[in-house]
Amino acid sequence: MEKGTYILVLNLKDSCEVNVGSLGNISLERGFYTYIGSAFGPGGFKRINRHRKVVNGDNNKRHWHIDYLNGNNHSELTMVYRIPGEKIECSLAQKLSGKSIGKFGCSDCKCGSHLMFYEDLGSLENDVEKVLESISAKYFRAE
Repeated sequence: MEKGTYILVLNLKDSCEVNVGSLGNISLERGFYTYIGSAFGPGGFKRINRHRKVVNGDNNKRHWHIDYLNGNNHSELTMVYRIPGEKIECSLAQKLSGKSIGKFGCSDCKCGSHLMFYEDLGSLENDVEKVLESISAKYFRAE
């Protein structure tokens, strides 16, 4: 099973407030978001399929912070970056220049957040790819 780090790219079609379990209510702006996660468990990158099922309404379980955003009817999964074999979740979260959404997705580390906001998709793509190239990470992008 292939394992590594991944970046979900979400399009939030309308501003909204999302109840994110232990974080409570978070107000989110309309725009694009990156969520940086790791897939080093037994299923590896199959975790991405789980995220797709939550976005599509085929899985209603809410386990991680991202499940609450993915399960919101304003969210659309636009693309996914896979970085095989690399355990760089926290490093990416610290290097991306998007607006950090406080404590989202990082209850098991010391990062400020693993969710970043960008007003437009072009800025997000440029930032993500610039950071991945700066650390010489081999990555795959799927829409």
